[in-house]
Amino acid sequence: MLDKLRDQALNTLAAGSAGTLSSSGPAGLQASIITYRVAHHKIYTLIPITSDHLFNLETEPRVILTTPEWQLIGAAAMIEPTPALLALFNSPETRWQQLVEITPQRVQLEPGQAQPRTTVDFQ
Repeated sequence: MLDKLRDQALNTLAAGSAGTLSSSGPAGLQASIITYRVAHHKIYTLIPITSDHLFNLETEPRVILTTPEWQLIGAAAMIEPTPALLALFNSPETRWQQLVEITPQRVQLEPGQAQPRTTVDFQ
């Protein structure tokens, strides 16, 4: 049952491509609209290397990614890009961006018609 809920949550996330990324840390609270992709049960995004999000992630990996349909709490890590992961994005210029991998910890799916809010824990 839990695997079914996790798959449902990831499918809901994969149906979109943009959300608001929030981080906190030495650079203070940051919120930016980002594009993302879902692959291998994780969320990937490219963040400009000048972004204060990256400064925050150096000390505090916890992030929140939100859309009107869901909210994800996860642990973010800056990773080395691979050709397969970069192929997820249509960005011609990636050398000024950092690939960030977000491992979901909890997803809250907003209620639909006659459905309650669903919370799915990933850990």
